[in-house]
Amino acid sequence: AVLTLPATLHTLTPTLSRDTLLPILAPLLACILPTLTDMPHVTRGALLAAPAVLLLALGEGVLSPLFDRQANPAFFSVAETQPAAWIDYWMNLHVSLLLIPAGLRLCLLAQTPVAPTRRHSEVDVPGCGASAQGGALVMLYFFVSAYLAASQVRFMVHVAAPASILTAMAISESLRVQQQHITFQAPAKAAGGTGGKPSGKGKGKASGTDRREVAMVVVAFLSLVVVAYLNHAAWFAREVLPAQARHFGGGADEMGDALRWLRENTPQDAAVLAWTDHGYRITHHGQRATLVDSSLYNLSAVAAVASVLVGTEEAAAGAMGALGADFVLVTFGGVAGAKHDDLSKVAWMAKIAATGSSPQPIEALTDAAGVIRVDARAPAAMRASLIYRLSYHRFATDEASLASAKGLLYKGSDLARSVDVPALETPLRHFEEVYTSDKWLVRIYKLIKSRT
Repeated sequence: AVLTLPATLHTLTPTLSRDTLLPILAPLLACILPTLTDMPHVTRGALLAAPAVLLLALGEGVLSPLFDRQANPAFFSVAETQPAAWIDYWMNLHVSLLLIPAGLRLCLLAQTPVAPTRRHSEVDVPGCGASAQGGALVMLYFFVSAYLAASQVRFMVHVAAPASILTAMAISESLRVQQQHITFQAPAKAAGGTGGKPSGKGKGKASGTDRREVAMVVVAFLSLVVVAYLNHAAWFAREVLPAQARHFGGGADEMGDALRWLRENTPQDAAVLAWTDHGYRITHHGQRATLVDSSLYNLSAVAAVASVLVGTEEAAAGAMGALGADFVLVTFGGVAGAKHDDLSKVAWMAKIAATGSSPQPIEALTDAAGVIRVDARAPAAMRASLIYRLSYHRFATDEASLASAKGLLYKGSDLARSVDVPALETPLRHFEEVYTSDKWLVRIYKLIKSRT
């Protein structure tokens, strides 16, 4: 509930208020109240006040569940600001998700003083390995970081530290308990214990043997869990992270090759118009100026770029001349099957452009059902937009190039959107294609200023 509630609330934002949140939070508080009765007053108060403090301190900010994501489309158009999905937790935490509840239980037990029994010394009481203050700190750290990750996926990195601590506590406590059973020795037979009754020696020995076998199975299972986690971490670092760094994954670093070409084949004072996702890489790796980047400090500039991309080619050429841009860089996944290309962000671009001086209504880019289409049934405004024309330039006509890139059976098949795209009605007039990567993931066009 803690992990999914914020992300769920984000989808219900328009109908929520602080008053309607109380019936949702009340059952959650009722579930944890019984575990807080024996805790120190400071710890109990801190845990109970944490949700209220978050809501009041964050207010209507971007981390608040009450924040309307439509109010700032420029900010939430970036992929890293989207709410985390369950697959994100599993890919980043893996089996730690199964052990985190056990670590939280140990932290809760550390808050409750437990008197040692005759069978256990004080050091054997579960949870005694963590102090009350330390357990409260770890719990607060985990819940706050989990809330932040549920709000925006880029905060997932902050969950790593408390998740590692809680997982280590769970494994350490489990191994400590199982070690006691593995080294268990059956009690010696009491002196003078006759009288015809069974001494219980055989029963105690069998019980000790069973406990040892169970403990050894548990230790072996925990070892397999640790090995599986290490293998997953190694695979994640070897395959997933480099794929994300390559922007699309699979094959060569096509974005890096494109930026290298940009650095070596364009004037040093050239300016590149691209969507916000690529601004930092163009600046640092391509060493060329760009109009916007992911910082989103200048929202008017972001709206201007969005207007250029969703506007017509003629209007875009004039706007680029006024903005001082010489090249346009777009990402296109129709050949390689990469779904998160620039064309997939047209809806966000239209919403952001609507906040600028030359808005393009999103209704003009959708069909009667409100769906953005790129096939033969796409609206005229969509087919005339710059992002559409730059993405599908030569896509339905250059069969040889497409065949060498992906081995397509027929030209014009967009693998990212699983549709057939017709050829452009008219060729590009104001832009010249100067670079296309091997799998068409990155395409760069030069503005023909003599026609602007």
